[in-house]
Amino acid sequence: MRIIRILSLAVLILGISLIAAAPKVQAATFDPGRIIDDTVFTNKNAMSESQIQAFLEAKGSTCLKDFRTLALYDDNNDGYGDEPYGRGNDNNKVLASKLIYQAAQIYDINPQVILATLEKEQRLITRNDCPSWRYNTALGYGCPDTEPCSVSAYGFTRQIDYGVWHFRGFYDDNLTYVPYSPGVRKVYFHPGPCRVPASGGGCDEYYGQYKNNPDINYCGSTNVNIKNRATASLYSYTPYQPNQASLDAFPGTGDRCSSYGNRNFWFFFTNWFGSTSGPFYTLESQTLPDGEIAYGEVVSVQFKIKNNSSLTWYSDGNLPQGQRAFRLMTTGYKNTVFANTSDPAWMGTQNQVKMVEASVAPGQIATFNFTLKAPQQSLSHTIDMVLVHNGVRVYTDTVMSVAVKSIPDYAYETVSIEAPRGILPGDGNFITVKLKNTGVETWHSDDNRPPGVRPIRLAASGYRNSPFAYPRTSSAWLGTRNQIKLQEPKVAPGEVGTFRATIFAPYQEIKEHEHNFRLVLDGEKFIPGLNIPVTISVPPIIPRYSIVSTSGVPSTLSTGEQATFSVTVRNEGNMIWRNARRKVPSDDPAQGPLRDVRMLTWDPGYRNSAFASSTWEWLGSKNQISAATKIAGPGKNATYDITFTAPNTPGQYVERFNLVLDGLVVFPNQGLSFPITVTP
Repeated sequence: MRIIRILSLAVLILGISLIAAAPKVQAATFDPGRIIDDTVFTNKNAMSESQIQAFLEAKGSTCLKDFRTLALYDDNNDGYGDEPYGRGNDNNKVLASKLIYQAAQIYDINPQVILATLEKEQRLITRNDCPSWRYNTALGYGCPDTEPCSVSAYGFTRQIDYGVWHFRGFYDDNLTYVPYSPGVRKVYFHPGPCRVPASGGGCDEYYGQYKNNPDINYCGSTNVNIKNRATASLYSYTPYQPNQASLDAFPGTGDRCSSYGNRNFWFFFTNWFGSTSGPFYTLESQTLPDGEIAYGEVVSVQFKIKNNSSLTWYSDGNLPQGQRAFRLMTTGYKNTVFANTSDPAWMGTQNQVKMVEASVAPGQIATFNFTLKAPQQSLSHTIDMVLVHNGVRVYTDTVMSVAVKSIPDYAYETVSIEAPRGILPGDGNFITVKLKNTGVETWHSDDNRPPGVRPIRLAASGYRNSPFAYPRTSSAWLGTRNQIKLQEPKVAPGEVGTFRATIFAPYQEIKEHEHNFRLVLDGEKFIPGLNIPVTISVPPIIPRYSIVSTSGVPSTLSTGEQATFSVTVRNEGNMIWRNARRKVPSDDPAQGPLRDVRMLTWDPGYRNSAFASSTWEWLGSKNQISAATKIAGPGKNATYDITFTAPNTPGQYVERFNLVLDGLVVFPNQGLSFPITVTP
């Protein structure tokens, strides 16, 4: 039955005043126009049933912690508590904590609001004396200040049911306000029923003013700009707000009228449960990209958030004088590489997005549309965004996140690098780099690519020539000294490609040469990614040798007679000795080939020898001899097979030799000489 509720509507609105002195509150933190935010007022899940019971026990509530009353149900799901209570069974009683929880769930009202109101009206949470009349008028429903309470609203269960129903009904603006005593109290709300349409908006300019206390001379009077529905609901229940002059003139007014009523509510709520301020905004809906984003792909993002504040939000380009814009920003104003800066929504930045609507009033929905563009790199990233009042405050009530993963067209990961850290002068080795294709495009080599498709290469940073590159010895260098070709014909995404090239150390000191290779799409772009470090050094050359043996050296020759003998020497330095058949050529004149280590006529050097023959080892000259040994590293021996042809002039001869790195350096002389007598 709802008859009692309907008939008593005109007399039920005003709550009982407190007998005890009002608590002292900080006026500066109490906003009479926004006593409690809507989101807090309607948070029915703020406390569970067990938490409500634990609260009553923690407060030592003599009146309520063990009090049992008829249960409240809504079996027909019509949004009202069912009467008779207890499902018609007088033995169906529950603890007060369960009843409070039941009412909160039926009417979508925060159970903390009910607890604070019980204390405001009858102090049932903290008082020790509990006469039955206090239970019968527990929430002050049907008890105006100027008349006795209506017996039709008596009973603890009915007080909870009717009182919370009133909170919800006035919050929804489904009630027509009937002043109890016209001309004495006046509450001006938004004209006519104000229901928020499904599309959002509406009711944003409510709720007018409350003014005129029942006893202006005693309790005082002030105008209040009511800013939200929850506060309007509280004033509909206890429509008093004294002015400060009244409070100063009558410091005990809380003992005689309910002028402190809504202040008391705010005081009890904040002392027990914390701030009455809810989130400044809440996320209503979002549209996010799915899966991975290929390089250059543009995807759309949308966030719709509700303005739960008492402020009107303005967007950039639509600012009234003195106002600042509301925007979405990345947390900490951290730039994101996914920001599509060609999208004007990003305002030319990588960290802030402007609002779509010109303005968004309290209770309305703000839209933020923007696009993301995948960068040229492999990256998994979460973009966290919050609301910011530009230059005023950052709000972190709700963090809106976009999880994105970019897959570039060309990308790589280093699998392995094989290269010598140091290499001896004249020595040869290899650079081998293996890279995994982590992009979405297939790599093609110079030797196997479709028409119009550019090859992938490994290029020294800045296309800087390598002193170790001898392109004529390795086609991998592509005829250049700064690019190495891909070995495999093609490398699909997820596969590994190989770049391998022969290197030789020149006969000069190189303290450290940093190649810092990078992957390059020939003629188009370097592929973003970490440099591939290949640093090689060459020590200063040490030209040194010792004589190991001589064999078959003639002491006497007749004129025109030929004789062949051998000289063996040891490489006591740090160079790699080569002969004419092991020369390493180069197309670069500045670099030149790797040189031979030859035997040179000595004292004086490069003089023509009287014993020079036309055999191969004399290299077509009369002053230099090539080694028979192809190559000799440090500590190894090299043999020179030498053919002498005796000159036509008899006499005593001493033929002297030394070693020379052809065209570069003469070795320290070791006294290599051959005395020969030439007879007629």
